[in-house]
Amino acid sequence: MAVKRAALALAAATWWTLLSAVSCAQDAVTAVKPVARPHVVGIGFRGTIKPSDVDRLRQAIALAGEERIPARLIVFFDSGGGDGLAAMQIGRMLRHAKAHVFVTKRCASACIFAYVGGVYREALPGTLGIHRGRVTATVEQGRIVDVDPGASPVARMFLTDAEAQMQDHLYEMGMPSGLFDAMQAVSPKSMRWLSTDEATSLGLIGFDAAYLADRAKEMQARYGVSEEEYVRRSRGVLPHCADLAGEHASFIACYRKELLAAPQ
Repeated sequence: MAVKRAALALAAATWWTLLSAVSCAQDAVTAVKPVARPHVVGIGFRGTIKPSDVDRLRQAIALAGEERIPARLIVFFDSGGGDGLAAMQIGRMLRHAKAHVFVTKRCASACIFAYVGGVYREALPGTLGIHRGRVTATVEQGRIVDVDPGASPVARMFLTDAEAQMQDHLYEMGMPSGLFDAMQAVSPKSMRWLSTDEATSLGLIGFDAAYLADRAKEMQARYGVSEEEYVRRSRGVLPHCADLAGEHASFIACYRKELLAAPQ
């Protein structure tokens, strides 16, 4: 199909398609399942992120009580990407809700923009994937085709605008500039899967600094746990509790136990 025709279709589309990953086409459905416990809500995002997930997340957040140990909202991601606009909105909502976020399988492409909203972020090695955004258009019979920004002024405009919004979002979430640079260095048709050291250096692993400062004071005052010890225990949660990620209540119980366990 001619690029010109695809570009015309793109002009009527929303720009979220710019952030779709190559692997997203394999995702059949997104499951967002709130599981409430007293003052704690666990949510799982599985599959392609879609605009409808924003409303589901909003409903789940409404179930959460006040801030508790380990957190009022705990989120699990298993997504190859999807709607970039929705992902960024989810990320902002997670930050406002002071969510702790975990990845035991994968979070790639647009999923990263939701994941960075967590005030505490943790992922198993090789489960975070990044690449540069790409431009797609929906044409006849709902087919999605790639559009070359170099050959279409409309596509180039969309990509420029999307990349500016992506960069602004990462800055708003407190991510280092190196993360956006690392994304831009990867072909939109490829994926760079990050090691734990790489993800940590790019700001994708660990605490939001402002949140940690407040939380550490609470942990010291209420439980006698220093900031250094709180960070150490938090980093030990996923290795000990990852197998329970499919059962949110069990993971939450394991998480709490790891944070409040007596020193060995």
